[in-house]
Amino acid sequence: VSNAARILWISEATRQDFLRFYPQALSRTTVDIPFRPQFSGTEAKQASEPPQVLLVNALDPRKNIDGIGKALTSTANRQDMVLAVVGRERMPLSQALDNLKAISDLGIAVKWYRHASDEVLQWLYGGADVLLFPSYYEGLGLPILQAQARGLPVVSSDTSSCVEVNLNPTLCAPPGDSSAIADMLCLALKKGEHVLRGGDLRAAQATFLASRSAGARALVLDRNSIAT
Repeated sequence: VSNAARILWISEATRQDFLRFYPQALSRTTVDIPFRPQFSGTEAKQASEPPQVLLVNALDPRKNIDGIGKALTSTANRQDMVLAVVGRERMPLSQALDNLKAISDLGIAVKWYRHASDEVLQWLYGGADVLLFPSYYEGLGLPILQAQARGLPVVSSDTSSCVEVNLNPTLCAPPGDSSAIADMLCLALKKGEHVLRGGDLRAAQATFLASRSAGARALVLDRNSIAT
């Protein structure tokens, strides 16, 4: 940090978390990371297919994989679904497989895309009905933004930056409350009008990111004028 001329961040929560640990970086902190979604729309899906829940980089204790398992246990009793899991494990392989088997034993069909390419990930975002992302901590929570860029609603935790970038605030829950996560997952899968999705969600995210970009430019200009 002492050698950095400039520190980039995209959310206020990320900035606050960072400065708690590195308060000496305050004078060099700015914002300069615009996010430009490259995709729109969702993939066609047969009406007879069960809804698909997507997990991205979830095989990690920090991503609350145990809480995900508990939430899915509760949800499986109320809602038919399939599960797509993207990303390598960040725990012993045997433990990751045990987690996936426990979910499969609930009667949920599980597909694990351990080495998914960017193209496969985008295809999965387009075909899913909800992204489940109740992480304990995120500096940004990029999968939330990626999913919303495809019009895909996200059930996330209400901690760190997740609650800031999730534009469906009614789908945010404490990461330790698996019952609340399950309720919100069912809510998202019911596709009620009060849950932003599709074009409405993409438009809301575009507005949100545009406001952040404007704030970043104003901050940079203001600090430049002070410096001069």
